[in-house]
Amino acid sequence: MLLVLHFLLQSCGMNPVETGSKASRASVPRPSYLPVFDGRKRRVRGLWQRNGTFVARLTTETPDGRKKLVWHVLKDAQSVSEARQAMADLETQRRQSVLVTRGEAPRFADFVARYTAGPMATKRSSTQAKETTHLTWWQQRLGALRLDQIRRSHVLAGLEDLEKGNAAARTRNLYAITLRNCFKYAMGLGHLGASPADGITWLKPEGKKRDLVEAETFERLLRAAASPSFHRSRLARSGEAPAPLKNAEQFADYLRFLLYTGAREKEALRVRWKDVDFDRQLVAIGADGQAKNAEVRHVDFNSALSALLTAMKTRRAPDSQWLFPSPQRGERDLHAKTFRESLKLSRGAIGMPTLGFHDTRHAFISRAVMAGIDFMTIARWVGHKDGGVLIGKVYGHIANEHRQKMAARLQLAVAAWPHEGTNSQVPRAAGESPTAG
Repeated sequence: MLLVLHFLLQSCGMNPVETGSKASRASVPRPSYLPVFDGRKRRVRGLWQRNGTFVARLTTETPDGRKKLVWHVLKDAQSVSEARQAMADLETQRRQSVLVTRGEAPRFADFVARYTAGPMATKRSSTQAKETTHLTWWQQRLGALRLDQIRRSHVLAGLEDLEKGNAAARTRNLYAITLRNCFKYAMGLGHLGASPADGITWLKPEGKKRDLVEAETFERLLRAAASPSFHRSRLARSGEAPAPLKNAEQFADYLRFLLYTGAREKEALRVRWKDVDFDRQLVAIGADGQAKNAEVRHVDFNSALSALLTAMKTRRAPDSQWLFPSPQRGERDLHAKTFRESLKLSRGAIGMPTLGFHDTRHAFISRAVMAGIDFMTIARWVGHKDGGVLIGKVYGHIANEHRQKMAARLQLAVAAWPHEGTNSQVPRAAGESPTAG
């Protein structure tokens, strides 16, 4: 009986396994490319129309030199004549090698390796380390996607996860910047037409209020480093006898150099003796090209800096070119990597656990402002490229407070002159007549 029913259905042109919904979907006409004809009913070669939009089909070249047949949508063409002109413009671009189509975009994980070996390799080692951390995190989220499959929503979702994980605003911005740099490189290679990281709203970092550290605090810090007993509790656990820091003198030189130049922590470590010009009374910061803005700047000697460098020169290590050579350099001439451990021990001894090396830069700028030095000069010393705008914005209140204090100390009052009719005597110059004036 079933066989008979099956035969009858087939004879009527129906498929017994075809459902009504599938049949209805098959009956809906799909958009197709329709040939375009000119006014004389002649076929326009390479020109098509789909859903009312003109499309040109041209063979173009991919960035790696391969030929590829590509559909080019002519959005602005409203008539056959406009479409023919637009297609002619594309053909002209093709002949001039301007029209290049993107090939199959690489996966994000694969492209990161290319970016790392390319433009990222030219950056400073510290920047490379940061960007590697950021890109590794992005690879976990986007690694399987091809570059042209990554959407702005993917980027926003990643940044939102960083924010939910309590990442600071500056940290979130740095992750976005690294991704934007990677996409910019991809655009230059023709893998992307637009970056999905463009147009991201940057989070404004919270202003970190940094109190001015007095000079006496830094002197206490240095006395602690030189004191035999300041880290007695730490040494008691190891059984060693109390003693000052082994590098107490070098640490003191380094801290004072920061205070007297306003240099950043890493910049100061890379200063060589050839960067110190005693004749011209200045020291070059960033002469190795690794400063924050990759430019060298010169700090003129002040009396304290001059005395410091003169004293350091008398005890300079003869086998090193660095102001602060590494104690573990061996036969190689290396500069010290960091003094953070010395800082940590010393600031713990004076009860200021948050004191940092950047406080010396803040102290230098603040004291220069209070000394009445113009903001442009200070900006040149510390490496600001804005001509002193940031100095005025951040340290302007210090200048105002200092001026008010100085004005309060200025005594200009004169004894009041007596009124007419009083018996008070007015002081007169020698030989002046009582009726004079």
